[in-house]
Parts: sequence; structure tokens; C-alpha cells
Amino acid sequence: MSYNTERPTMDELVAKNASAIKNMNGPSMPVMVPIQEKDWDTMVDLLESTVNFQPKLYSLAKQQIAEEQMISNQLVKQIKTSTAQMENLAQQAGKSLEKSLNDSLAKGSQLETAIAKAAKRRSWKTWALIIVVSILSSALGAALSALLCIRWLL
Repeated sequence: MSYNTERPTMDELVAKNASAIKNMNGPSMPVMVPIQEKDWDTMVDLLESTVNFQPKLYSLAKQQIAEEQMISNQLVKQIKTSTAQMENLAQQAGKSLEKSLNDSLAKGSQLETAIAKAAKRRSWKTWALIIVVSILSSALGAALSALLCIRWLL
């Protein structure tokens, strides 16, 4: 409830009760119920006390509501701040993870290229070694054949 809606309600209630008490105390109101005057006066005093206490009661209730609203507003503010901080941290973590993944992919690509180059170099070295071994074995075979032929002929 806002203050603007409470205030007219409180004023109306106080005025209505004050009017009722005034009518009860006035000489124009005939007493129809057999109530002793002492009890009647006690009842009127009690009603007057109630009417006088109502503004204080509303004021206390208004203070309580204001304090609760202030606490609620602070909690909402803290929740919003915490949420913003969490979103910021999540964004930073996402950016960090993305950077890390991109770096890993780049290093993986570099490693793949290096492995391909090494494999290519190795295959050329292997081919060169095979050719050299083949030439040497052919030459050795020819030399051995020539020696055998010479030995057979002699």
C-alpha cells in the first residue's frame, strides 16, 4: 500500500470514529440499552483511545513497511549487482575459453604442418637412401658377377 492511498483512508477512519464518539457523547442521542453510566463512560473512553491511537498505529505500520521496502530494495540491488558480476565473469570465462581453443587449434595446425613437412622430408630421404642402396647393390652385384666370370674363365 502506498502512502497516498493510506492517508485518505486513515483520515476518513479517524473522522468517522470521531464523529461516532461525538454522537455518543452528545445529548441528542438517547440511550436505549440499559448500560450503567460508569460502563458507558468507560466504553466511550476506550473508543476515544482507539481513535487517538489509530494514527500512531498507521504511522508505525507505515514505518515498518518503509523499512521492509528499503531492505527489499537493498536486496534487489545486491541481487542485480551479483547477477551483473556473474554475467561479466561468465563472459570473461567464455572469452578466455574461446581464446584458449583458438590458440590450441592454431598450435594443432602448426604441429600438423610440421609433421607433414617431416614426413615429406623423410620420404625424400628414404627414396634417396633406397636409390643409393640400389645403385650400390647393383654395382656390387656387377662386380661380383665380373669376378665370377673372370674366375670361371681362368
